[in-house]
Amino acid sequence: YLVDLTDLSKTLTTSSADHDTSSFNSFMTRGTYNFTPEESLSVIHRAINQTHQNIKEDSIHFLIWGWATLITSIAHYILLTIVHYQHPYIAWTLMPIAGVIAGIVGFKAAKKVKVKTHIDRILGYLWGGFGVYLLILLVFMPVIGFDKTYPLIIGLYGLGTFIMGGIIQFRPLIIGAIICWAIAALSFTLNFPNQLLCIAGAIVVAYLIPGYLLRFSNK
Repeated sequence: YLVDLTDLSKTLTTSSADHDTSSFNSFMTRGTYNFTPEESLSVIHRAINQTHQNIKEDSIHFLIWGWATLITSIAHYILLTIVHYQHPYIAWTLMPIAGVIAGIVGFKAAKKVKVKTHIDRILGYLWGGFGVYLLILLVFMPVIGFDKTYPLIIGLYGLGTFIMGGIIQFRPLIIGAIICWAIAALSFTLNFPNQLLCIAGAIVVAYLIPGYLLRFSNK
């Protein structure tokens, strides 16, 4: 069993004594990393546990963006259909505030000593790409059309959570993504005000519920 431990070495050498890092250090002196099956599984298990802990700590971002999107979409709906305000889209100015909060939280988390695994890097690329494509949709919303852009955004929510749920094997994210896609398909048939309610519903099942379950899970 040959295991590439470029990143796992950091995981094990910086973890607590409970991880028995001395055994890992003895493995590293072998040079070729020829592990027994039991040793390989032990190292992999520790890396997976580290990834789960990292994701559990980062789940706060699901809650920040989830609540911001939920409040904003409902506020937009109320301003548009009940208050009949001339500029109901002003509700979305809450999102930059959420971005600042998420940035501060992320900055503080980055200052803490936390081992990054390959899975953490994959998820970083996933959500980085998510953000870029979401920005493209928002910038070209007047060209695409508001009634078409929102269903695409809902579908994008589902794509991100589906991939992440599959990578970390967290079923609530996968289920939430599937429901999110169903809402996206439905929203193509609805008018714009009702699409705002679809966004609110989609963010609850794709971000908020899985986010809370992930944050308070013992996995």
